[in-house]
Amino acid sequence: MSISACWFEIPATDLIRSKTFYESIFQMEMQEMNADNDRMFIFPSGEGTIGGALFQADDFAPSKDGVRLYFDGDSGLGVFLNRVEFAGGKVLKPKAVITKEIGHCADFMDTEGNIASLHSRG
Repeated sequence: MSISACWFEIPATDLIRSKTFYESIFQMEMQEMNADNDRMFIFPSGEGTIGGALFQADDFAPSKDGVRLYFDGDSGLGVFLNRVEFAGGKVLKPKAVITKEIGHCADFMDTEGNIASLHSRG
């Protein structure tokens, strides 16, 4: 039996600010969704990919500690990373080689204080 992730939620204290940040970095549009009185913005996802959202709730706080989310940077890790500070975030670790087989990685902090990473195979 194998287990894989199927959904992620990134906590936000200011959903609009967070939405603007991620839309600016990835040059995409997020869709608003309301479920059980909860408001969220959904990341676009394709067939066979993991979906996720920006989410705001009283018991769900942004943090630099905890699970690390790696965004697929194959289409332009350097380009995405260059947009981080302009969009209000902070680059924590510039693009660096993990191993030749695994690829490259870079870390950033979003406008809410969450730490995430970008990964590329090349």
